[in-house]
Amino acid sequence: MPFDLTAICRNVIQYAMDLHPTGATIDLLHVAKYKLGERPSEGYQETSKEAVTLDKVGSFVDEILYSQWAQKINVLVETGNILDSIYLQLEKEQYEMVIMGTKENHTLLDRWFGTHAYNLSVNEDVPVLLIPPNAHFDGLQRIVVASDAHIKNERLLDFIRTWNTTYKTHIQFCHVQQDPSDQFEQEGGKIIESYFEKNPVEFSFEIIVMAEDDVASALLKRTDEEQADLLMLVSQKHAPLADLILKSTSKELAVRSMVPLLFLPFVKTKRSPLAEVNE
Repeated sequence: MPFDLTAICRNVIQYAMDLHPTGATIDLLHVAKYKLGERPSEGYQETSKEAVTLDKVGSFVDEILYSQWAQKINVLVETGNILDSIYLQLEKEQYEMVIMGTKENHTLLDRWFGTHAYNLSVNEDVPVLLIPPNAHFDGLQRIVVASDAHIKNERLLDFIRTWNTTYKTHIQFCHVQQDPSDQFEQEGGKIIESYFEKNPVEFSFEIIVMAEDDVASALLKRTDEEQADLLMLVSQKHAPLADLILKSTSKELAVRSMVPLLFLPFVKTKRSPLAEVNE
């Protein structure tokens, strides 16, 4: 979990610990925006900037971890570019999830080019959970899953089933139909139902289809009407130019959603938990 020293990240750390109450190891990564020179292997003396940063990070984390938690908490401090540091850390360890906070206010540039959280969500091969400001974990009662052709992929359904085994939350697979010729209800719906017939679960689910032009607005409206605790969607890497020209539903959701978003990566890689969930 990348974090800065703000009240938003204080809230996100609390959310992460409440979401994973036992048995989890949480790595908190703070990235200072200045860049250090080369570190000699012997006789290294930390700079005043480093000392101040480490002191501030230590005080910030101590205030949050005021009691004994069941999780193992590691605090990592790096310097330099934020996204580069996150990507490097993800290469070092086999993480099951990345958790990040989102901004309270977004600029026009955020909406055009995406935030750090959005860019990480669509470029990484592990699930990314985005927590909006003021979101508090109070259990998971209802989840909306944005469903398009990708949801027919069994690896994604495997992940959803395995992940929800812990929470046993009611899941609503929601497909936004923009074209009357869209056959998702006949094709995708049957695939989902068939999957859960072959893989019985202890949670309930339903499949709905909504005819709307604006996918992001329709999903946000549905999430609000259902009083859902989480919106789950499949992320897919886009070429930068295509992402600018085409309106990205995931980008819109990343800047507008008032409930946490869980991005599930579609592309199978050797380090993706989606590909390993059955092993």
